[in-house]
Amino acid sequence: MPHINAYSCIGDIAHSIAILYLLIAINWREGCSSVSLKCQLLQCLALTLRYLDIWFISYTSAYTAIMNISLLLLSLTTSFSIAARYPSGYDVADDNFPASYLILLSTLLGFAFTRYIDIVEICYSISHIVEAVAILPQLRMSHNRGESKAVIRHYLILLSFYKTMYVINWLYKYIQWHDYYMGKNIAGIVQIAIYYYGIRMLYSDDVVFYDRLDLSQWASKLPCKLRRRRKLVNLSKEQSV
Repeated sequence: MPHINAYSCIGDIAHSIAILYLLIAINWREGCSSVSLKCQLLQCLALTLRYLDIWFISYTSAYTAIMNISLLLLSLTTSFSIAARYPSGYDVADDNFPASYLILLSTLLGFAFTRYIDIVEICYSISHIVEAVAILPQLRMSHNRGESKAVIRHYLILLSFYKTMYVINWLYKYIQWHDYYMGKNIAGIVQIAIYYYGIRMLYSDDVVFYDRLDLSQWASKLPCKLRRRRKLVNLSKEQSV
């Protein structure tokens, strides 16, 4: 039975909020400008590889299964929103980080750091390295555009908090049960370093700040969106009649 504690639970909640926040922002604004599809696809790949144990390992807890499936579905929905719902707003030219190299490097390192030769274990090892570097296309895209959008900054801060809690969780497990996984732990520390570097970059003078969160602006848009959706519903009813 996997050990579940407050640190991992807080980390899972922060991870869920980060993905949900980005998903809501994309659909609310009806656009995905400044959001990297490559980053989101790498996140999906990492979660898919990591959660193979849901289907193949019988001792996965109900909490773990529900949380993992929820995270994966949220991540897939975010990628779908960028690729299928709002493709016209996706900036292909600026999302030019060579993600295939990241996958190749993660695969090689995953094999090197795996604890034993087993397909689920190898995929689990690869997933942590993929996740550690998955944010790089997003940082490259923000750098290319020379801008710092509020939604990306908040998303990155939430991810940083999530991973920090998980590293604390790993330290707690090591102290309590001497549970140590070198590949996962190294990848987690590298991931936090990349996240904090990204936050520093997005709050630096190298990028232009705009699109700060303005709740009054969002509130003013709500009636317009509701009226527009009501009109679409009425139109569809008239056409069906």
